[in-house]
Order: sequence, then structure tokens, then C-alpha cells
Amino acid sequence: MPDYSLRCHKNDYLNAFQSISIFVSYSYVPELNSHSKMEHIRKTMTYFQLHRYSFRHLILGILFTVIFILTILVAFISSLVAFDEMKSGLYQQGIQLTRNLAEDSIKPLMDDNSASAEVMLDTLLKMEQITKISIIRTSNTPLIEHQEFEHIYHAFPSVSKKDPFNVIETTDSWYFSALVFIKQETDKSTKEHSKNKTSGPIGYINLAISKKGIKDSRQHIFIRNFFMSSIVGFILLFLTYLALRNLTRPLEKLSRLMEQGERGEYHENTSIRGTREIADMSNTFNNMVHAIREREQNLSLTLDSIIDAVIATDANGLITRMNPVAERLTGWTLKDAQGLSIKDIFPLINVTTREKINNPLAKVLTQGETVYLSNHTTLISKDSTEFQITSSASPIRNKNEETLGMVLVFNNVTEQYQLRQAAKKNKRDMQAVMDNSPAVIYVKDLSGRYTFVNRCFEDLFHLDRSAITGKTDHDIFPAHIADEFRQNDLAALTAGKTLESEELAPHDDGMHNYVSMKFPLFDDNGHAYAVCGISTDITEMRKQEEQLRQAQKMDALGKLTGGIAHDYNNMLGIVLGYAEILSEDLKELPELKKCAEYICHASKRSIKLTKKLLAFSRHKAADTDTIDLNFMLSSMQDMLNKTLTARIKLIYDLDDELWPIHLDINDLEDALINLCINAMQAIEDTGQLTIRTRKLQLNLEEAITLHISPGDYVLLSIIDNGCGMDETTRQKIFEPFYSTKGEEGTGLGLAQVYGFVERSKASIQVHSEKNKGSHFALYFPRHADIEYTITTGPPEHSTTNLDGTETILIVDDEPPLNELISGLLKSHGYTVFSAENGEQALRILEKEHIDLLLSDVIMPEMDGYQLASIVQEKYPEVKIQLASGFTDNRHSHMVSSELKNSLLDKPFEYYVLLQRLRTILEKKT
Repeated sequence: MPDYSLRCHKNDYLNAFQSISIFVSYSYVPELNSHSKMEHIRKTMTYFQLHRYSFRHLILGILFTVIFILTILVAFISSLVAFDEMKSGLYQQGIQLTRNLAEDSIKPLMDDNSASAEVMLDTLLKMEQITKISIIRTSNTPLIEHQEFEHIYHAFPSVSKKDPFNVIETTDSWYFSALVFIKQETDKSTKEHSKNKTSGPIGYINLAISKKGIKDSRQHIFIRNFFMSSIVGFILLFLTYLALRNLTRPLEKLSRLMEQGERGEYHENTSIRGTREIADMSNTFNNMVHAIREREQNLSLTLDSIIDAVIATDANGLITRMNPVAERLTGWTLKDAQGLSIKDIFPLINVTTREKINNPLAKVLTQGETVYLSNHTTLISKDSTEFQITSSASPIRNKNEETLGMVLVFNNVTEQYQLRQAAKKNKRDMQAVMDNSPAVIYVKDLSGRYTFVNRCFEDLFHLDRSAITGKTDHDIFPAHIADEFRQNDLAALTAGKTLESEELAPHDDGMHNYVSMKFPLFDDNGHAYAVCGISTDITEMRKQEEQLRQAQKMDALGKLTGGIAHDYNNMLGIVLGYAEILSEDLKELPELKKCAEYICHASKRSIKLTKKLLAFSRHKAADTDTIDLNFMLSSMQDMLNKTLTARIKLIYDLDDELWPIHLDINDLEDALINLCINAMQAIEDTGQLTIRTRKLQLNLEEAITLHISPGDYVLLSIIDNGCGMDETTRQKIFEPFYSTKGEEGTGLGLAQVYGFVERSKASIQVHSEKNKGSHFALYFPRHADIEYTITTGPPEHSTTNLDGTETILIVDDEPPLNELISGLLKSHGYTVFSAENGEQALRILEKEHIDLLLSDVIMPEMDGYQLASIVQEKYPEVKIQLASGFTDNRHSHMVSSELKNSLLDKPFEYYVLLQRLRTILEKKT
């Protein structure tokens, strides 16, 4: 066994004695509470736990040393005492022998009898202590002496009458000297021997006694006493060992229990036999174990009940405790993690960068700081599962502010993190949806201050979101508009539901109409805390609605005028036809022929009126042609000057290299005259009217604004400096029957212009300012054909022979018109069959050979397009000519485009009909 006692220092001795004394003293002080006793017992046990192998040996070593020293001291002191006693006895014996010898030497000296003196000395020399002896005469001559005596005379002290006895002590011996003399009171026998002597010294005695004997006796005594003391000491040491073993065995058992307690193994009701003090200590220990176990259970229950994860470490950062939540999150059990470093159990990465984080928990142990970890921390568990956590770590300190370890508390916020991320994503998505919404979206608090606006709000009102937040409507908009906004907000808050309202908001190009859906926002308690508005700009929709109403109005009016024009055209056809026949037959009667010509002229004027009605209703087929706009304007300049009168100056500003356009020249002339007349009426006194032409190339953005396709356009502008119009009037000028001239205006002039522009796939824009004038801009698409002709008047009558011998089938639901056309064609040599509807025409076609079918389009049951489709399928050799005074395109898809484009407008002049028929019949199939 190692010698543990050799490793004990002075402090170990002191601590051992202090612990024992504290233990013993506190065991006998009943006034102290159990907690204090337990604390001191814990300290004592801690010392024994640390030194349980050295304490017994330490005590035995101390006792051995003490007994050894005491044995030496006892033996030494006892031998020293014995030596002093023997020395004192030997000294006294020497004195006594010297004196006795001095008395006994008187007679031999007086008789000078050396023989008797020798006999006397032989008896003394038998004593071992006496080493030298002599009897000296007064003449310093020896009466008798020991054989070795002669060499040590100088060692004896001198004597005299004044000092008759003297002793000298050396290391090894005593030297005694005594004076021998005769006294007056000498007894009778002495007197008899000295009667011849006078009183006085007669010699002296020298005696040497050796110390060697007593010194040898002292050593023997020392050895004997040392041996006896050692036996007693070893007996005491053995008894002490037995006592210490009885004392330390319970302490060692307690120490082992302490060690088990360190490992968490507590044993209650531990029975340790011993003294009353040991029994008290055992009871106290059992109470302590019970209290510790209760505290452990309470602590375990407390830790297990905590919903957060808890890890505790010692001062070195090694795991000492973990609750189940921490085990679940880290993937480590307490059994596996205990004793491992916190860095191994608690690895962290940054959730954003995915990089490993230098564990900041070291600061808690090294610097004693409390550390908080942010929400961007990800814990990697043992099985590589990732948890988003928030955590904090604090040092565990004792009363002396020494760091004993740390406690780490963290919780799993993965679900909250995912919810936050989802909320952020939803917020981003919602922000993107709202920012890309064409509607204006905003949120205001109860005081009317903006808390949110979308990008559309920013763009429309040229305000940054940060500049709007916290502002009210009165800070941004005019007072009357802000008041209306606030009133609608409060109405929605008061109603507690969604309310719809129309509002006006200022834009760069004027006021815009908005439909606003406003509704309150409620908190968890059902209290409104804000109002949200979604406002949609309906300005364009209002315009489209107005245009739709206009189109519906025009359509209804067109149907009305179209129906009237159809019947009117049929009647005009009859009148014009018979008038032309009368004019031809009355050549010999000039007065009657003139009357017939008046009828023809009136009919033609009525035909133009009908065409205008049909053009207004868009039921007149366009008679388009390629036009040089500058040439046409130049040809109309004189007429326009006369129309405008001298008070208005007409200015032409024409582009020299204008592109050709393709449209109906008659409609263009009518539109130009209407616009010039409208400008003339807007100029009260004198003024000027400018007609301008330009070439334009419109990009996509410009074309969208004008509601046309991008490309090349010819711009016709009519600009006056008249009274101008306000915005309300400008928006209504193209409505039929809308007029600012009261009973003087019909309200159809500009409506006809608008209809012409729509039919021509063009665009018209109007800019007008009150008291400054108006600017009408017409955009006509460029025509691709390079060669073009200009029509400046009615076509001349053809001189070609208009007679024929072919068979023609006439189909018209107007019997008088049917009869008129039949008579006209028969007079020019044609064979004619007539039918009042399609069914009759088909029956005739089944029986007769027909060269050409001349059919009206608008007929009951089966119209001209349907009839033509059947004829083209069954009788492809039959040529077809359709005629109509009213265009109905319901079944136009049933015939070819050539047939649709060759439609003959009713009413027609007879020579136009005859020329068209000859052209078709002579055309090779």
C-alpha cells in the first residue's frame, strides 16, 4: 500500500484536525439546527471523501511519531534522573570515603606505618569506582599510594588548614583531597599514639573516583527504559489503531456513500454502527440523503415540468443535467450526454447563411455573462434534424460569486419561425398582389391617417409611400374631396360592413371617377381599428358605357331609319323609274318632259337624303375609292369659301407629300362640310378656320390612346378660334340629336361625322377650350396602293349598247317596283320573269333557263343572300346581281365576297342598272 501519509502537507493536518474537531463539537451541540449540522457534516465528509485513504495512516503516523518521541524522552529523562541519583550517591560516597580515610590514616601517618596503611588501602581498592588513592606525609612523600597514582598528582586539588577538604570534578572522575591532622580533642587511644606529637596536620589523603560505572549504568537504564516505554507505546498505538479503525470505518462507509451520491446513487436508512457521535452522524447523513433525494425529485419534477429545454453544466462546460425537452430537441439522452461538452451537444448554425456559429456559451463560463441567442439560430440535433430555437444561458454562482457552471434554457420556435416565414411570404405576396393591382388600395386608422397604400396609389398621385404614411386626406387632396373621402370612411366604420360609393379624385388630366369599396378592419375583440378602401378608376368604363349607350342609341336609330329608308327607297325607285320613262317618252312634249325631269330631280334629292340616313345608321355600304386628300381639298376650296362667308378666313396648311387614303369620297366631303359649318357657327363675329394635313407614324402607345392600330396615318385637322366648349359639352357632341343651338340645330351633323370615321376605321379626337376655340383631328390609315384616281362628279352615261336578248329573273317583294324593272328590261329586248319571294324564284329556276338573277336583299322569309347561295350551288351557270336600299348582313357570309362587293344600291337610275347588267352578262365565266 502506498504511504499516503508522506503526501500530506501541513494544511492536511490542520484540515483533518479542524474537521474532526468541528464534527465532534457540532455533534454535541444540540442547539444547532439540522441544516447547519448537515452542512458541517457535509464538509467533514467531503474532507474524508478526499482523504479517506490517508487519514487513518496520518493519525497513526502522528501517534507513532509522538509515542516514539515520548519513549525517547521518557527513557532519556529516566536515565538522566537515575544517572543524577547515582552520581549524587557516588559523590557523597566519595566525600564520606575521603573523610573516613583521613581519620583512619592518622595512626599510620603518626606511626609512619605503611604496612597498616596498605592493608587499609587494599580494602578500598576492591571498589571499582576508586581508581586512585594515596596517603601523603606532610613532607609530600607518600606513605603509600596506588601504582597509577603518580601520574595524576596535578589533577588533585590543593588543601590547607584553611580549606582542609577539596573536590575537583572532570568529565570522567572526581578528585577528592583531605588534610589529615591531629586535633586536641583526640580520643584516648589517639592521644596515646600521639603523645609524642603536637597537634596539627600530619599529612593528606588523595582519592579518585571514576564516573565510568555510573555512565555505563545510565546507558543500560536508558535502553531498559526505552524498551519498556516502546512496549507501552506500541500497546497504546495498537489500541489507537483499533480505536481509529472503529472510528474511520463508519467514516469510510459514509465517504463511499458520498461518492455514490456524487454519481446520483443515494441510499437512505444507512445503518452505521459506532459511537453515539457516529450514530448521530449516520442519522444526520440519512436525513441529508432523504432531503437531497427529495430535492432531487423536486428538481427533476420541476425540470421535467418546464416546457422549455434546460441543460445545466459544470464549470468546465460538461453536461450535468438535461430535462426531457432538451433530450428531445438535441437527440441526446442525459445518460449519453452527461460528462460531454456543451459544444458537442449543442451545435448551432445560422439559419440565413447556413454557416456554423462559434458557440457563444463559452462567454458564460469564462466571463460570467448572460448570453442571448437570436431567432436566426438553428440547432442541429444528433440525428441531423434542424430546429429553430431561441435561447439564453446564465452562469451559476455561489455566495462568493464564483462560477460553478451554467444553465442553458432554449425552446423550439420552429413552428413560429415557419409561421413567421409564411407570414412574411404572404405579406410579400400580398404586397406584390396589391402593388400590381390596377385598383387603388389603402388603409387608414380611425383618425383618418394612412397606414398603407399600394403602388398604384403612389403612381397616380406622385407620392412616395413614406410621404403618405401618417398623412390624412386633407394633407393630400383639396378640402371638398377630402371631406367626401372622410365622410365615406366614417360611413363604413359606422355601418360595420362593406359600403360602395362613387368618388372623384384629381389626376394629371383632370378629375377621374372611382368606385370605392370601403370596409372596416376588426381586431380579435371585434373592435374596428382601421378602414380599408379598394378604389377602381371607372372613368374609362364610364366613357365606354357612354359609347355603348351611344352605339345602342345609334343602332336603334339606325334600325328605325334603315327600315324607313328601305321602304322609302322602294317608293323612290318606283317614282324615279317611271319619271325617267316619262321623260324618255315625252320628248315630243317639252312641257310635260320638264315636269318629268322635275320629278326625277326631286327623286334624286330624296335619294341623297336617304343615303345620308343610311350612312348615319351605318347601313349603307361604303363606296370606297383611293383618294388624294390634298387634291380633294383643293377642289372644294371655292365651295368652302362661299359656305363660310367672308367673315371667316379659310387657311390651308397642306403637306406637299401626303400619302393616299382609301374611303368613301362622298362621306368624306359630307364630314368636311359638317365640320366647317360647325366651326362657322362657333365663330360669332370674324375669325379664321385652318385646314391642315400631315403625315404621321404612330407607335403602339400613341395608337392605343387613339383606339387604332399602330402604323402610318394621314392627319386631317380642322382648327377654329371660335367660342370653344367645356368638358361636359365636348363629351356629348357626337351624340345623336345633341345640340347647343336649340331649335336651330338637328344634332345629327357631328353624329354623321363620327359614324363616317368609325366606318373608315379611322379615329377622331377633339380638343377644345372655352373662349379659345376647337381642334378636330381625324386620323385616316395610309393606303398601300401607289396609283389612284380622283372622282370629282357623277359618272357620265355610257354610250355602249344597253340592249340584250338574255333571260333575266327579277325577285322583289314590292310588286310595283317589280313591274317597273320588268317593263324597263323588256323594252331593251330582255326576256323577263318576275317573282315576289325566294320560293317563287326557285320554282321558276326549276322550269326555265335563266341567264341572270336580279334579286333584292331584304325580303321576308328568304333574303337575297340565302337565295343567291342556293342558286350558286344548284345553278352555277346563272349569274347573280343583288340590289338593296338597306344593308342587312345577317346572311352575307353565305355568298362570295365578289358578290357582296358588287351590290347595287337602291334606288338606282335605269342606265346604271342596264350598264351593270350588260357588264355582268358580257363577263366571261
